[in-house]
Amino acid sequence: MMSKIHPKYRPLLLFLVVLPFWTNSLIRIYGMKVFLGVKGILNTMLIDMGILSAPIRILNTEIAVIIGLVYLLLPFMILPLYSAIEKLDNRLLEAARDLGANTFQRFFRVILPLTMPGIIAGCLLVLLPAMGMFLCSRPTRWSKSLACW
Repeated sequence: MMSKIHPKYRPLLLFLVVLPFWTNSLIRIYGMKVFLGVKGILNTMLIDMGILSAPIRILNTEIAVIIGLVYLLLPFMILPLYSAIEKLDNRLLEAARDLGANTFQRFFRVILPLTMPGIIAGCLLVLLPAMGMFLCSRPTRWSKSLACW
């Protein structure tokens, strides 16, 4: 998505992806407590929109751990994918379209093979820190099951 945005806005989006790296992970985890708490931003927004009538408990659940891990590790996946997609030659997609390939065929036969190095790099960059992320559940007491992952 970021590689297809107007070139004027790409640096801003890239800055927003890199911005969390400038903050310590522990501070970001405590920020998630503010976001996911009973009186947190998420519950307040859901109640204000009329989706919920009363706040729900999100902290100390497995879903909170998943949200926290995705938030912490998403930039590690986005950056290699962005780099791989940025290098894609649009002429190859146009050639596949001209030769009659539909959207799915273009994705599986052109885009996916050419971006596979970025996908593999992103998976490795996410896998290694994720294996040690059991420490996330300790300071916030989100879940006892995270240590079993």
